[in-house]
Amino acid sequence: MSGFDISGTYMTSWEVSTNQYEVGPVVVVTVNGSNVTAVVDGVNINSPVLIGTAVGWVAGSNNPSSATLNFYQNNGANGFVGVYVQGGGTLPASNNLFGTAFAPANPLPAWNAKYTTYVGSNKDSTLVINAPTVQYAGNTINGYIYTGETTTSPTIEQLAWFTGGNNQDNVIIQFAKDKSGNLTFYGYKWDSGAQPSAVNFTGTNASTPPSTQSTIAIIIVSNSSTEVTTEVTTEVTTEVTTEVTTDVAVSVEVAVAVLEASTATDNYPSPGTQKAQSAMADGDAAATLSAMAAKLAQRGEVTGLQ
Repeated sequence: MSGFDISGTYMTSWEVSTNQYEVGPVVVVTVNGSNVTAVVDGVNINSPVLIGTAVGWVAGSNNPSSATLNFYQNNGANGFVGVYVQGGGTLPASNNLFGTAFAPANPLPAWNAKYTTYVGSNKDSTLVINAPTVQYAGNTINGYIYTGETTTSPTIEQLAWFTGGNNQDNVIIQFAKDKSGNLTFYGYKWDSGAQPSAVNFTGTNASTPPSTQSTIAIIIVSNSSTEVTTEVTTEVTTEVTTEVTTDVAVSVEVAVAVLEASTATDNYPSPGTQKAQSAMADGDAAATLSAMAAKLAQRGEVTGLQ
């Protein structure tokens, strides 16, 4: 029996290839004594296994994925690190899925609006949020999941719904405001099969959104400060540059931005442990960077990052 309850709804960051992160699946874990249930993107997992604070499942049990997730508690909030693969592939050798279970900093009504939606660069339909009601393409969404990440600035709020809840689409979106104060979102939409490998679904409540394409360079630094001029100069011991490219619906002028995330593994809670201090760790950094990258892409083209 673990010293804390790993039950929770986890928003995730997924390292789809080396140093390339995407918003990952929504993972819901419920523990009742020695029994565990797991739901991934609205799909009930068959025969999940609970060992201490680790949960695993295999595609061979008629699941759409395989995973082994090791849970920890940091400053009273649950998280996990683990390995994950869609379909019947082999699990990676190192952790590639990072999850956190925070309550959203802002309630869903903060994002109440009528959004014009786009799939790629093509105008799609509308998303209307009038919390607690959410409607997309004229249909009321059933069983949506609203989660958040409170360790970022600004905070991140995520909304998701799935066909398993008797909806027509699978959708994961995250919200942001552009510099003009318009409400926007970016994310993923798919009808069946695997989650898309790149952002393909965006929206805004702006009245006349042009279409543009943005590329953002993000620098992950370790134990150092970052100085920004017209070019990015850094004094770091470890530097990794990740690019995120997406078609977006809103083009606005934004300032050069560099996101810094500590990857101090010495402060990272070990799986199955609880930690009383708030430490930014690899998983949190991955979640922050992947979400903020796409947020900036949604806001418009960022220049000056060389």
